Amino acid sequence: MSDSTDIRGADSPTIFSGAMGDQVSELNDVMRQYGLRFELSEFDSRIITQVVDRETGEIIRQIPAEEMVQIAEAFTSDNGGRLLDASA
Repeated sequence: MSDSTDIRGADSPTIFSGAMGDQVSELNDVMRQYGLRFELSEFDSRIITQVVDRETGEIIRQIPAEEMVQIAEAFTSDNGGRLLDASA
């Protein structure tokens, strides 16, 4: 989710499916001109908002931050909610 896909014409790297995905795709079409991109989280289908540089396609800001998405995934993963791997 932290890639710098060009917002000027490229589709979002996230695959949208179903009614929610259709709505997010339509929203992206409208908001692209303002430097905003929306994605569905692959792990829990929450909306992730990105502010993108319209000229370079670089992600300026993501809400929630990528680190927070990773923390949420860690709490629901099969490692018991540990944020660090103690076996390393």
